[in-house]
Amino acid sequence: HMEASVHSVCSTGLNSILVPRLSLQAAQEKIDADNLIASISLHQQQDERNSFFAAVGNLLDTGQLYRASTQSGERCQSYEFVWKNYAPPRVKFFGWLLLQERIQCRANLAKKNILDSDTRELCGQSAENCDYLIFHCPVANSFWTHLGWDSASLPQVHRLWEMCRPDHIPQVLFSTMILLCCWQLWNHRHDVVFRQQQPSLSRLLATCKAACRQWSCRLRSQDKWVVDYWC
Repeated sequence: HMEASVHSVCSTGLNSILVPRLSLQAAQEKIDADNLIASISLHQQQDERNSFFAAVGNLLDTGQLYRASTQSGERCQSYEFVWKNYAPPRVKFFGWLLLQERIQCRANLAKKNILDSDTRELCGQSAENCDYLIFHCPVANSFWTHLGWDSASLPQVHRLWEMCRPDHIPQVLFSTMILLCCWQLWNHRHDVVFRQQQPSLSRLLATCKAACRQWSCRLRSQDKWVVDYWC
């Protein structure tokens, strides 16, 4: 009886403290919830679980639940481009950040007030954003031109999956090659900014070829021929 009295006093005290602080909408939702709970009566019998995701033995199949939460009737082009390829997991995550324009460039750091300005330090001209880093800086521009792209046809990074494919590059695993190139461009910038290396197209191409050989281990045996074309 003493425990029940203490519980009642505590509940009353909490209600007197919390209820007056509720907004009108929250107070109405509380009334609706109390009415719903009051209408429920419990019985001494086994629970029944009715679900589209029930497996054998009426157990919840979490695999079906996960697949339903990550799939829909509409295909998302950005999702297909980033995640449906043979790039390593960290490169896929980098690709997702890139399409969201959330990689750590000066423009994004300035938005977070980490830097005072998004202006490029080397030339003091326009902003250093994701498009500039991947496509329009001198090394990146010469890199894509060397591979056969026209700089005027390059898309914005948030629509990277729309990148046109030159005739001499195979369609097979094309998105994987694009992520490989973007990843190596990002690593090249990292070497220039943090390791004081000089920008170099020849070094960038060499690291891309080395990455191609390494990534070939991730490909299916019938697709490994494409690495020679990439190189």
